[in-house]
Amino acid sequence: ALVSEKSVKLNFHYSESVCSPARSAFLTGRYAFKSGLNAVIWPFSSLGFNEESNVLLSQILKDSASYNNLIAGKWHIGHDRESRLPHENGFNAGLYGVIGSEYWTPQLKRESLGRMDDNWGPEPFFSGPVQEARDALLPDDVVEMAQQYRLSTNQNGYGKATLVDVSDEAAYSEDLYVDEVKSFIAAQDDSQNPFFVYYSLYTPHEPLQQPPLERDGAAVDYSMCTDAFPSETGNCGDDLRCLYCSQIHYGSIGVQDIVASLRNNPNIDWSNTLIVITSDNGPSTPTSGEPGSAMPLRGRKAGVFEGGIRVPGFMIGGLVEQFTLDRCEYNEIVHVSDWYHIFVGLLDTVSDDYAPDADHSDLSVWDNIQCQCGGAVAQAQCNEDSQRRTELITMISCSGDSPY
Repeated sequence: ALVSEKSVKLNFHYSESVCSPARSAFLTGRYAFKSGLNAVIWPFSSLGFNEESNVLLSQILKDSASYNNLIAGKWHIGHDRESRLPHENGFNAGLYGVIGSEYWTPQLKRESLGRMDDNWGPEPFFSGPVQEARDALLPDDVVEMAQQYRLSTNQNGYGKATLVDVSDEAAYSEDLYVDEVKSFIAAQDDSQNPFFVYYSLYTPHEPLQQPPLERDGAAVDYSMCTDAFPSETGNCGDDLRCLYCSQIHYGSIGVQDIVASLRNNPNIDWSNTLIVITSDNGPSTPTSGEPGSAMPLRGRKAGVFEGGIRVPGFMIGGLVEQFTLDRCEYNEIVHVSDWYHIFVGLLDTVSDDYAPDADHSDLSVWDNIQCQCGGAVAQAQCNEDSQRRTELITMISCSGDSPY
C-alpha cells in the first residue's frame, strides 16, 4: 500500500552482504571496506567504523542544518568505545541496541556467550579448558544482547546514552522502536528544525519467532502467511517460512504506522518529506538453515552474488510525489552508500566536513532518478553518464572476528 502510487521502486538497489558493513556504508557514504568496517560485529568485538576518517550522515545533517536526529533499532557499527556510539555522532534522541537481534526481550537476554560459541566453535577457537576458564571468569550476562540505550538531550542539543530497562515480558522490540519513532515525530515542528529518523529494524532475522498476535487491541491478520504455508494448527507453529513471512508483515505494519504519523502531524510539511525503505543484505536461505529466498537471483546473505547484495529499495513521501507522475521503476544502479550523498545534496548549506570520496563525487544519482521518473531536471542532463552509477565495488571480509 505504501508504494502503490507516486513512488519510486529501485530495481537495481545494492547493499552489502551482511548487516554491519551495510549500516556502515549507509551512514558513512562510503563502500563498507573503505569505511573501516567490512565484517559482522560480535558481542566482544573491537571492530567498528573508522570514526577518525568518517563523519556520519547524522553529524553532517546536524552541523549543516541543525537537524534533530533519532535512531531506533539496531546500531551495530561499533560499540567498543564511546566515540563510535550514536550520541557522539550526531544523534540526539532514540532507543537502540548496539548489536544482536532481539524480539521478545527477556527470552534471549543472557545468551551472548552461548550464541558466540554456536557461531565460532567451540573448536578451534575455544578449546575445552579455555572455554571453562572463560566461563568461570565471566558471568553469562557479561554482554546482555537485549540491553537498550536511550538518548537524552542536554541543553546544548547533544545526547548522552543511558541504559534503560526494557525487560517487560510483554514487550516486542519492534513495538518499542515504533513507539519511540512516533513519539519523536509527534514532538517535531519542521518549521523550527528539520529532522532525520533512522529506524533500523531487527526483523526479519534469526532466531525466527512469532510476532505479536495483537496490536493496539486488535488481532493482527497473518492470513497471507498462514494461507501460503498452512499447518494443522492454523498458525505458523514451527514453520520457519511462515514465521519469516510474519516478521516481515508485522514490520511493515509498524512502518505504515510511522508514515501515517508523519502525514497526520500538522507541524510537518509532508511535501518536503523523503522516506527510503530498503534492506541491509539479501536473505538467509535453506542452505544456511533458514527459509529465505532470493530467487531468481543466485546466492544469499554473506555472499557477493546478486542474491546476497541486491535488495529491495523504495522511495515515497511528498518530495517524491512532486516529481513522479505515477509509480516509477528506476532501472539504474543505486548503492546503499549513495543515500548519504543524496540526503546531503538536498540541503541548502553543507558543513565543511562533507567530503565525498572519489567513488561518489562524480555521481548525481538523485538528478538521474528525477530525470528517469518525470522530474524537472533538463532533459539534456538526463543523458550524461556522469550522473548515473554504472558500477560498484563490494567485497566480503574473511578476517577479523567474523565467522564468515
